[in-house]
Amino acid sequence: MTERIPLIAWYQDGTMAWIDAQGVAFPPRGQPGNLISVVANGNPPQVQPDPQSTGAGPQIAGAGPQQSTGQKPPFLDPAMVQAIINLSAYVPGGPAMVYDTTYGLGWQDAHGWQVYFGQNTDDIPMKLKVYQAIVDTLTNKGIRPTLISVEYLDAPFYK
Repeated sequence: MTERIPLIAWYQDGTMAWIDAQGVAFPPRGQPGNLISVVANGNPPQVQPDPQSTGAGPQIAGAGPQQSTGQKPPFLDPAMVQAIINLSAYVPGGPAMVYDTTYGLGWQDAHGWQVYFGQNTDDIPMKLKVYQAIVDTLTNKGIRPTLISVEYLDAPFYK
């Protein structure tokens, strides 16, 4: 048996679950150290089940039945876990990252607006470059948006 190492504290519906590198959620126990906090307003995209698996969809480990292999099903896609880790380096100190079911991963920027990078965790480095270019352009024009979304690289927008 291997102990799961929490990387993310996922807050949703008044509860917290820890998430490991494989995307498995499990109940908090003890003092984990510094975790990346994500406050969610709903469930993340469902992890596509392994075609060779006979288990149910994502669930919090220890909170229900396991797959027949004894493996805990992931709550988050491991690619999303990696995206959260990568994006956390850009989150200004203090606020948690957010997960919005409409806009995806993001945070409250130090300038006061929300920034979102979408549900798709592909192209995060390019999305960061596009975001910075939008911020530079808006700042130079004296525009203060309430939201910037770079979910779709071919159609970023601000409000």
